[in-house]
Amino acid sequence: MSEAAAFWESEIKAKGLTILLDGSKIMACMARAQEVPYRRLCISRYESYFYWATDEYLTHPGLREAFDSLSEWPDVDIEAVYDVALEKYLFVSLGMRWRSLAKQMVMNSLRHFYYKARGMERGRAMSWRSMAFYPVMVRLAYNRFSKLAMATLKDLDGKTFVYYPLHKEPETALMQSSPEHLNQHATIISLARDLPAGVLLAIKENPSAVGRRPKNFYNEIAAIKNVVWLRPDTASIDVIKHAAATVTISGTASMEAAILGRPALTFSDRVSWNFLPHAVAITKESDLKTALDWAVNKFSDFDKARRDGARFVAALKMVSMDMTGYGRDKNKRVLLRPENVEAAYRGLCQSLNVEPFESSELEVA
Repeated sequence: MSEAAAFWESEIKAKGLTILLDGSKIMACMARAQEVPYRRLCISRYESYFYWATDEYLTHPGLREAFDSLSEWPDVDIEAVYDVALEKYLFVSLGMRWRSLAKQMVMNSLRHFYYKARGMERGRAMSWRSMAFYPVMVRLAYNRFSKLAMATLKDLDGKTFVYYPLHKEPETALMQSSPEHLNQHATIISLARDLPAGVLLAIKENPSAVGRRPKNFYNEIAAIKNVVWLRPDTASIDVIKHAAATVTISGTASMEAAILGRPALTFSDRVSWNFLPHAVAITKESDLKTALDWAVNKFSDFDKARRDGARFVAALKMVSMDMTGYGRDKNKRVLLRPENVEAAYRGLCQSLNVEPFESSELEVA
């Protein structure tokens, strides 16, 4: 880490860099230390919107100010997760097919031999067998987990529950937005301990995280008496709409809950929606029990929360770029339209407070 920091300090000074784009957390820290602008293209986590983050915590600038400036806004609802997440879940689903697994095994074998031939650390870190058969191991882990996670929303009818969707690990939203709170196993134990009597904790696995957890992770969580594992194919939005509250460390589900006017708890004070009255950041574990009691038993102003959620979406759109069409196809090839480039460029210029060049000016130049 110190070598990386020294590298970027040297690069900034030696080359006179005036902006750093889309780099690591260390790059962002060194940019701030050297008073050089840093920008990273990030998903706004709503539909197809993106924004330019300004620091290592992926801060969304201008969001609170836009929220405060609004005097009217349309109602909103969420029927599905944002576009990039839908794309990711599609890749996970396609990757579980046996034909795809065979292709991945061949590609992983070729990568392993390439790493070995080049003397790279990756070639020494994993054996050929481990690397080649990793996709199959993930598929088998998914099959085992599916036999454990059997609960459906129908099973929870008439029961009060709090929803906790697991983060994938490693994940930018977890490790950069909330570096002080990284242990999900401990988080689940704390939630189960501090829930009001008779309230269940419904947990849903992130589809792309199956096969990455410690061997006994799922069984240890299942052994907690007031915890239920939801089926991995359960629609997260539907769970949010039925839950008494949604809790994440810094994940999108709590933002979606806040938009829908439901109590939303996080363990990070850096997420962009924490200024909403019905969104609570838990920065001390001693506050958890009180926060859960408020969310489950005392929160009642759903109409105002729904209005605030709709206002938040309107503000989010004001300070984000609509990148409809940008993404990847089923073969993971990048899809990019000219209007996506234009939107990203103008958004970057706006974040830097500089005037964008018009296309006619560029042609003359």
